[in-house]
Amino acid sequence: MSSTGLRISRIELTCGKEVESAELTIDGQNHALARQPNSGVLSVDFDPVSIERASQGSFVLLVKYQGYFRQKSRKVEINSSEVLANSQDNEFRKVWGKFVIVLKLSVSPDFVPINAGPLPPTFESILKQCPRFRALVIGKSGVGKSTLINHTFGIKNAFAEHDKRGKGFEQGEDDTLGVVTQFIKERRNNEDIKEQLHAVWLCFQIPNADAGQRMMEAGMEEFLQQKKEILGDVPTIFVFTKYDMLTTAVEDVMMGSVEDYTPTDVESKAKQLVEAQCVEPIKKLTKETSIPHIAVSAEHRGKLEGLIQLTYEKVSEYFGNQPGTATSAVPTVAVMAQRVAPDLKIEGSIKVGKQRYWQAIFAGPVFSRRSMQDCLRVIHDDIIGLWNFCDEDKLLLSKEFREFMMNLVNLLDRPMDCPPLPQRSETMSSMQTEGTPLVAFLLITLPFTAGLKLVKWAHNIYKQTPEVQRNFIAYIADLTNVLDILFTLTASRSEENLNIRAIKAAYKAYCGSMRRVQVHAQIRGCSVSTFGSSDVVSEIVSLVRQRYVIDKELVKNIAEVSATYLEGEEAWYP
Repeated sequence: MSSTGLRISRIELTCGKEVESAELTIDGQNHALARQPNSGVLSVDFDPVSIERASQGSFVLLVKYQGYFRQKSRKVEINSSEVLANSQDNEFRKVWGKFVIVLKLSVSPDFVPINAGPLPPTFESILKQCPRFRALVIGKSGVGKSTLINHTFGIKNAFAEHDKRGKGFEQGEDDTLGVVTQFIKERRNNEDIKEQLHAVWLCFQIPNADAGQRMMEAGMEEFLQQKKEILGDVPTIFVFTKYDMLTTAVEDVMMGSVEDYTPTDVESKAKQLVEAQCVEPIKKLTKETSIPHIAVSAEHRGKLEGLIQLTYEKVSEYFGNQPGTATSAVPTVAVMAQRVAPDLKIEGSIKVGKQRYWQAIFAGPVFSRRSMQDCLRVIHDDIIGLWNFCDEDKLLLSKEFREFMMNLVNLLDRPMDCPPLPQRSETMSSMQTEGTPLVAFLLITLPFTAGLKLVKWAHNIYKQTPEVQRNFIAYIADLTNVLDILFTLTASRSEENLNIRAIKAAYKAYCGSMRRVQVHAQIRGCSVSTFGSSDVVSEIVSLVRQRYVIDKELVKNIAEVSATYLEGEEAWYP
């Protein structure tokens, strides 16, 4: 039995008119190549021969061509290991002088992988390289470090130094600079990436200059003067906290002195003050012409998203450019850890998917001879792992939720089985449950029963056909949209354990939305030429980047779901 399942069944030789003939010897058989009409291509089809059998005997292409004075011949030996290492999109291509040799490959229908166990999720290897994102948050007491960590990473009870008073470089604590410097030095010198320091947030409360507040103490000034020696190139973000207090103060002044002002005017003035009171003093201390910085407030989620985005960019820049290293896991782990930026979750899932299993949808033997559900399982696990919900009961990895998603894909060819919701004005007045108003999608009756009775395709063996590839595109797009909605629904309770009701609310919202109808219509409209090539991945990327927020009606519906409703218990099926 072939250990790879790959077989050769056709050879093509692109050449000039000087080639008179060519013959392939493989598995003890000779196959003469015929010139295609009006073409510089010679080719021949033959009964499939496994790579292993081909390599046991002579595996040679003999080319005869006309030289200056007489006929010449050349032998091209083809190595099976070379074919295995460099095959792509079901073919192997080799350039030989002016000639191009192409072997057409396929997988034996009888092939069963030697290791037929579950395919390992890609994110598991990422976590093995770097299990957690290590960020050092520095700032004096009361600056808002714990609140920052709570909101950006979804950790309810974040306290510096194991519930001790947060450390800064405050007056009377002369040893602190040495302690922090030594800690950073140890992390920087550690060759193991999972033990290194991945990012530093230097936190400062925006000072009230009118009240004579100082932004930092002498210890922090000394630290910043030595920043280059202490931190080197470790990604460092300057975070200016309690921005809401500054904007409130700015608006109070404008109310008394400006007759007509806008929120944009307030924002513009606040940014000027941050630049003058925070950024410029730090530039002078560090002797840097620019510093990565952002002003944030726990009350403004968009500002926290900006902090995470900036951190991700700097982390990707630093760990992606280290010489002699493979693709770093650190940026991906940073995306997994954060709980405020769904756009980054989507980009992270794209990055992980493209590493292996999204490519396997249209090319290669990875999914060969495996059940459809096995292939979907590993794709599903990678996406769920990247979003990193608090899911102690593993509901998002459950058999029932996987069934929900496959049944949703089944609507691809049955668009009327779950029509869009009626307009809000037709339904909202009569929907009350236990005194809590419900929005229309929560009353949807799911268009399927328990199990996969209606999902015939899910019981088949994977084949690289347009129909199968289309279903996989739909599965990834549908799952991403459901998780994106779930992320929004649980944003204020990100550290609370997921329950079935919250998951079903996200599922129903998408199932009954115009967003789902449009996604499925776009997939049904894919050109046949999309399938069987890397265009499959391009289509997936395009779909998942189009977030559900483009459906304004869906956004309104989701915003009206109460936290009280999501706390209730519910079964997967009635």
